[in-house]
Amino acid sequence: MAVPVSRKKQRLSKKIHEADESSLFCRFFEKFLFRVPLALLFLAFVYVWSSSTTVFSGSIVHVCVSSRKLSNLYCLSAGTQRPNFEIPVSLANHTSSKVNDEDSDDVADSRADRGAKEDTPSDSTSVINIEQKFGNQTLEDAYKEVEDQIKTHRSWISNSSDHTTCEEKGIYVYKLPSKFNKDLLAQCEEMIPWADFCRFLTNNALGEPIESLGSGWHHTHQYSLEPIFHARILKHPCRVYDHNMAKLFYVPYYGGLDILRWHFKNVSNDVKDSLALELVRWLETQGPWYNNLGKDHVFVLGKVSWDFRRSGGSSWGTRLLELDEMKNPPPGDSPTRKSVFDSLVSGCIPVLFDPFTAYYQYPWHFPEDRDKYSVFVDKDEVRNRTVNVVERLMKIPLRERENMRRYIVFELLPGLVYDMTKQPGPPVPGPAPSGRLAAPPVS
Repeated sequence: MAVPVSRKKQRLSKKIHEADESSLFCRFFEKFLFRVPLALLFLAFVYVWSSSTTVFSGSIVHVCVSSRKLSNLYCLSAGTQRPNFEIPVSLANHTSSKVNDEDSDDVADSRADRGAKEDTPSDSTSVINIEQKFGNQTLEDAYKEVEDQIKTHRSWISNSSDHTTCEEKGIYVYKLPSKFNKDLLAQCEEMIPWADFCRFLTNNALGEPIESLGSGWHHTHQYSLEPIFHARILKHPCRVYDHNMAKLFYVPYYGGLDILRWHFKNVSNDVKDSLALELVRWLETQGPWYNNLGKDHVFVLGKVSWDFRRSGGSSWGTRLLELDEMKNPPPGDSPTRKSVFDSLVSGCIPVLFDPFTAYYQYPWHFPEDRDKYSVFVDKDEVRNRTVNVVERLMKIPLRERENMRRYIVFELLPGLVYDMTKQPGPPVPGPAPSGRLAAPPVS
């Protein structure tokens, strides 16, 4: 009796053991299958995160996929609230012909005491590839057309040696409602998602001083031109307060900052265009606008024209320069970059590969003889490998480099810097043992 019972118990134990192993395998297989979707979901999340732009607006987190080439900005928003920006609605005429001593102090210092954060990444620009649109002959004709226009622009330069008088040079500065300028500065903390723009608004928007380089050097942001120009024109000796005495009318609308705040927000085109359209409607209520059909009105915009001419189904920028009331500058993104002027102000010699980088854009600032301040290497020669850029630069004699740097420092620099009020004159270049050459600008 004992033996059969013992055998039955052994068989039962074996079956239970096999059942336990089978159950354990099933549970392990279920856990594995459960984790596979989680792993795939995690990988998908990492991919979306790495290829998107994260926008923090108040208490809301927006994960947005944004590009100049995308027709729409797609955002995954944690919530239904709107971004923390006020869209101006009311429009009041607050113009005044009286002197306001507080104007210049209020222009760029409304949020100047904010704490500094990391610097702003350089704005990515893309050069228009003309060769893809035109044939060689058409391209040559286009270059000739541009050069003819440059000669016309140079002919407008004043030859008067007396720059101390303001006779028939009156400049009238509109006092716009604050929504068009000062209120935009008040949004400096959220102007750029990844940085605090407020640090660049100190010293009338010249930025924080660079003490290691001495007096007169500042961390000036590339988008600060609008408040800088506004602050300086308010103190210009030729400013007039009677529009009947003015030859030029300056409209202090910070259009660059207006569109900068919307670049990485999930808002409609109507919202982006609202302030620019309000400005045009406001100008139409002013008498001077119709006296000369707006031709004597000047706008200073701190971003390239690409951001003000929306075309097709694109959602990038505004359509300010596409309005019928505006006279359009040449279209397209900027083929130059801030580093070209940084190198010149630093006394370096820029090496350029495209005439549109500097020669065709600034006829009032740069001389007609480009060899006085730059080295030009044709981009086609570089593509075809018919020239070695390094060898070309090494062949430039030291004396020629020294002469170029002296010309840059004493002739070009005073017309390029925004402000030199703290310095009696341009810096002396010194012996220039190496005749520094600036790194070629990369667009």
